[in-house]
Amino acid sequence: MEGGNSFYLLRAIRETGFKEALKELLEEGRAYIGTSAGTYIMCPTIEVPNWDETGKSRFGVTDFTALNYLPFLLKVHYKDEQELKIKEKMKSLKYPIRILRDGQGIFCEDGVCKFVGDGQEVIF
Repeated sequence: MEGGNSFYLLRAIRETGFKEALKELLEEGRAYIGTSAGTYIMCPTIEVPNWDETGKSRFGVTDFTALNYLPFLLKVHYKDEQELKIKEKMKSLKYPIRILRDGQGIFCEDGVCKFVGDGQEVIF
């Protein structure tokens, strides 16, 4: 699943029946690969993309509940200059968060998730 606007993607998922189709495919043993917004939608919520203050459209989405396949939230496209903002925002999260720079990912299989990619995982 490609990236883009997480809010638009979540709205499209809700409007198209993608959630049910994905569930069937995963139950068949198919793999899901997501980048950027495609990873955010697998989290319990898409509240982390809401941290972006650039005026990104929310496409009418007010319920940030996502697909909940991961037991944590993600912050993707992380850059070191975001550290203080993220540490402050983390204080109000209901779920743990994992942070990914470009070129990094999380591989999950049978309930076990491990970090993969370039460099070290950022942990606060």
